[in-house]
Amino acid sequence: VTYGALNLGAEYGIDLFQVSVHDGPCDVCKRYQGKVFSISGGTDGFPRLEAKPPYHPRCRHVLVPFVADPENEEETETLQIISNGPPIADGNTY
Repeated sequence: VTYGALNLGAEYGIDLFQVSVHDGPCDVCKRYQGKVFSISGGTDGFPRLEAKPPYHPRCRHVLVPFVADPENEEETETLQIISNGPPIADGNTY
């Protein structure tokens, strides 16, 4: 699923992908959940995707293409803060 999403994203020029969010993530997944990553590492404000899901056996996390809304800069700025910060506490989003 991950490589299919990445390949399709590459076809459409999408560089940013968000890791899906699930209730009760394990300690491994908390590091990535809800964050947006740059595949190339070239999109300002977002970290490069180093580890791709699944992160462990039976992991439910997937990558979802993310396209910033030019009319909602606040959302993009918030996701940049989340993506560069510590894990989201208890897997909850802001």
